[in-house]
Amino acid sequence: MTIGVPNVTFPGQPGLLTTGVAVTVATVLKRFFPAQRLSYKWVNDLYLGHQKVVGILTEMQTDLEATSQTSLVIGIGINLTTKEFPADLKEKVTGIDPAATVDRNRLAAELIEAVLSDLPDYSQGIFLPEYRAHSLILGRSVSLQIGQTTFSGIAQNIDDQGQLVVRAPNGQLRTFSSGEVTKVNF
Repeated sequence: MTIGVPNVTFPGQPGLLTTGVAVTVATVLKRFFPAQRLSYKWVNDLYLGHQKVVGILTEMQTDLEATSQTSLVIGIGINLTTKEFPADLKEKVTGIDPAATVDRNRLAAELIEAVLSDLPDYSQGIFLPEYRAHSLILGRSVSLQIGQTTFSGIAQNIDDQGQLVVRAPNGQLRTFSSGEVTKVNF
Protein backbone atom coordinates (compact mmCIF):
# COMPACT_ATOMS: atom_id res chain seq x y z
CA MET A 1 0.00 0.00 0.00
CA THR A 2 1.05 3.59 -0.48
CA ILE A 3 0.26 6.55 1.74
CA GLY A 4 0.55 9.93 0.07
CA VAL A 5 0.69 12.99 2.31
CA PRO A 6 0.37 16.26 0.34
CA ASN A 7 1.62 19.65 1.46
CA VAL A 8 4.01 18.38 4.09
CA THR A 9 7.66 18.98 4.84
CA PHE A 10 9.87 16.74 6.93
CA PRO A 11 12.35 18.77 9.02
CA GLY A 12 14.48 15.84 10.18
CA GLN A 13 16.97 13.47 8.61
CA PRO A 14 15.44 10.93 6.19
CA GLY A 15 16.65 8.07 8.41
CA LEU A 16 14.38 9.30 11.19
CA LEU A 17 11.36 9.12 8.92
CA THR A 18 12.05 5.58 7.72
CA THR A 19 12.95 4.19 11.15
CA GLY A 20 9.91 5.88 12.69
CA VAL A 21 7.57 4.46 10.07
CA ALA A 22 9.09 1.00 10.62
CA VAL A 23 8.32 1.18 14.36
CA THR A 24 4.79 2.39 13.68
CA VAL A 25 4.18 -0.46 11.21
CA ALA A 26 5.57 -3.03 13.67
CA THR A 27 3.39 -1.63 16.47
CA VAL A 28 0.24 -1.99 14.36
CA LEU A 29 1.23 -5.47 13.17
CA LYS A 30 1.73 -6.60 16.78
CA ARG A 31 -1.95 -5.83 17.43
CA PHE A 32 -2.92 -8.20 14.61
CA PHE A 33 -0.18 -10.80 15.24
CA PRO A 34 0.66 -10.60 18.97
CA ALA A 35 2.64 -13.86 19.02
CA GLN A 36 5.10 -12.74 16.34
CA ARG A 37 8.39 -11.09 17.32
CA LEU A 38 9.40 -8.63 14.63
CA SER A 39 12.85 -7.06 14.32
CA TYR A 40 14.30 -4.26 12.20
CA LYS A 41 16.95 -4.49 9.50
CA TRP A 42 18.31 -1.02 8.88
CA VAL A 43 16.85 1.00 7.44
CA ASN A 44 13.57 -0.11 5.91
CA ASP A 45 12.80 -3.80 6.54
CA LEU A 46 11.02 -5.80 9.21
CA TYR A 47 12.00 -9.40 9.80
CA LEU A 48 10.49 -12.42 11.48
CA GLY A 49 13.44 -14.52 12.56
CA HIS A 50 15.88 -14.23 9.67
CA GLN A 51 13.27 -13.73 6.97
CA LYS A 52 11.87 -10.49 5.60
CA VAL A 53 8.16 -9.84 6.06
CA VAL A 54 7.88 -6.06 5.47
CA GLY A 55 9.60 -3.54 3.21
CA ILE A 56 9.15 0.22 3.58
CA LEU A 57 10.04 2.99 1.14
CA THR A 58 9.81 6.67 2.00
CA GLU A 59 10.23 9.50 -0.49
CA MET A 60 9.84 13.24 -0.40
CA GLN A 61 8.51 14.81 -3.58
CA THR A 62 9.85 18.24 -4.44
CA ASP A 63 8.77 21.17 -6.56
CA LEU A 64 11.81 21.74 -8.78
CA GLU A 65 10.90 25.35 -9.53
CA ALA A 66 10.39 26.27 -5.89
CA THR A 67 13.04 23.75 -4.69
CA SER A 68 10.85 22.84 -1.76
CA GLN A 69 9.24 19.68 -0.47
CA THR A 70 5.66 19.25 -1.60
CA SER A 71 4.56 15.82 -0.45
CA LEU A 72 5.58 12.63 1.27
CA VAL A 73 5.06 9.16 -0.17
CA ILE A 74 5.30 6.09 2.08
CA GLY A 75 5.15 2.64 0.51
CA ILE A 76 4.57 -0.37 2.76
CA GLY A 77 4.74 -3.92 1.42
CA ILE A 78 3.74 -6.70 3.83
CA ASN A 79 3.79 -10.47 3.41
CA LEU A 80 0.83 -11.16 5.67
CA THR A 81 -0.36 -14.69 5.04
CA THR A 82 1.62 -15.72 1.98
CA LYS A 83 2.39 -19.44 2.06
CA GLU A 84 4.24 -20.04 -1.18
CA PHE A 85 7.20 -18.09 -2.54
CA PRO A 86 9.37 -18.63 -5.62
CA ALA A 87 12.26 -21.02 -5.01
CA ASP A 88 14.87 -18.24 -5.06
CA LEU A 89 13.03 -16.38 -2.27
CA LYS A 90 11.94 -19.21 0.05
CA GLU A 91 14.91 -18.82 2.39
CA LYS A 92 14.81 -15.01 2.42
CA VAL A 93 11.12 -14.12 2.93
CA THR A 94 8.05 -15.46 4.70
CA GLY A 95 4.51 -14.49 5.60
CA ILE A 96 3.90 -13.12 9.08
CA ASP A 97 1.34 -15.85 9.75
CA PRO A 98 0.33 -18.08 6.82
CA ALA A 99 -2.48 -19.64 8.88
CA ALA A 100 -4.09 -16.35 9.91
CA THR A 101 -7.18 -14.67 8.54
CA VAL A 102 -6.67 -10.93 8.37
CA ASP A 103 -9.12 -8.15 7.56
CA ARG A 104 -6.79 -6.32 5.16
CA ASN A 105 -9.01 -3.24 5.00
CA ARG A 106 -8.98 -2.88 8.78
CA LEU A 107 -5.20 -3.39 8.84
CA ALA A 108 -4.70 -0.79 6.09
CA ALA A 109 -6.95 1.69 7.92
CA GLU A 110 -5.05 1.21 11.19
CA LEU A 111 -1.70 1.59 9.44
CA ILE A 112 -2.77 4.80 7.72
CA GLU A 113 -4.21 6.23 10.93
CA ALA A 114 -1.08 5.34 12.95
CA VAL A 115 1.41 6.65 10.37
CA LEU A 116 -0.46 9.96 10.02
CA SER A 117 -0.83 10.26 13.80
CA ASP A 118 2.88 9.55 14.42
CA LEU A 119 4.18 11.67 11.50
CA PRO A 120 4.82 14.83 13.58
CA ASP A 121 6.96 12.79 16.02
CA TYR A 122 9.27 11.08 13.50
CA SER A 123 11.67 14.03 13.11
CA GLN A 124 12.29 14.01 16.88
CA GLY A 125 13.68 10.47 16.87
CA ILE A 126 11.46 9.25 19.71
CA PHE A 127 11.05 5.87 17.99
CA LEU A 128 14.80 5.16 17.88
CA PRO A 129 15.06 3.41 21.29
CA GLU A 130 12.47 0.83 20.16
CA TYR A 131 14.16 0.50 16.79
CA ARG A 132 17.58 -0.06 18.36
CA ALA A 133 16.25 -2.48 20.98
CA HIS A 134 14.87 -4.79 18.28
CA SER A 135 17.55 -4.27 15.64
CA LEU A 136 18.46 -7.37 13.69
CA ILE A 137 21.94 -6.10 12.82
CA LEU A 138 23.50 -4.27 15.77
CA GLY A 139 26.62 -6.05 16.95
CA ARG A 140 26.73 -8.20 13.82
CA SER A 141 29.02 -8.33 10.83
CA VAL A 142 27.26 -6.71 7.87
CA SER A 143 27.85 -5.81 4.24
CA LEU A 144 26.38 -2.51 3.11
CA GLN A 145 25.80 -1.73 -0.57
CA ILE A 146 26.09 1.95 -1.52
CA GLY A 147 25.71 2.33 -5.26
CA GLN A 148 28.39 0.11 -6.79
CA THR A 149 30.49 0.03 -3.61
CA THR A 150 30.26 -2.57 -0.83
CA PHE A 151 31.39 -1.71 2.68
CA SER A 152 31.78 -4.38 5.38
CA GLY A 153 32.17 -4.15 9.12
CA ILE A 154 30.39 -4.53 12.45
CA ALA A 155 27.13 -2.60 12.88
CA GLN A 156 27.79 -0.59 16.06
CA ASN A 157 24.87 1.78 16.41
CA ILE A 158 21.96 3.57 14.85
CA ASP A 159 22.69 7.18 15.72
CA ASP A 160 20.26 9.90 16.78
CA GLN A 161 19.62 10.79 13.12
CA GLY A 162 18.70 7.21 12.16
CA GLN A 163 22.06 6.66 10.43
CA LEU A 164 23.96 3.39 10.63
CA VAL A 165 27.36 3.45 12.35
CA VAL A 166 29.68 0.64 11.23
CA ARG A 167 33.14 -0.25 12.56
CA ALA A 168 35.47 -1.08 9.67
CA PRO A 169 37.99 -3.93 9.97
CA ASN A 170 40.68 -1.28 10.64
CA GLY A 171 38.69 0.00 13.64
CA GLN A 172 37.51 3.22 12.01
CA LEU A 173 33.86 4.18 12.51
CA ARG A 174 31.85 5.16 9.43
CA THR A 175 28.35 6.61 9.43
CA PHE A 176 25.89 5.93 6.61
CA SER A 177 22.68 7.81 5.91
CA SER A 178 21.71 5.57 3.01
CA GLY A 179 22.52 2.21 1.50
CA GLU A 180 21.24 -1.32 1.78
CA VAL A 181 22.43 -3.94 4.23
CA THR A 182 22.82 -6.85 1.82
CA LYS A 183 24.34 -9.37 4.19
CA VAL A 184 24.05 -10.00 7.93
CA ASN A 185 26.15 -12.71 9.56
CA PHE A 186 23.89 -14.29 12.18
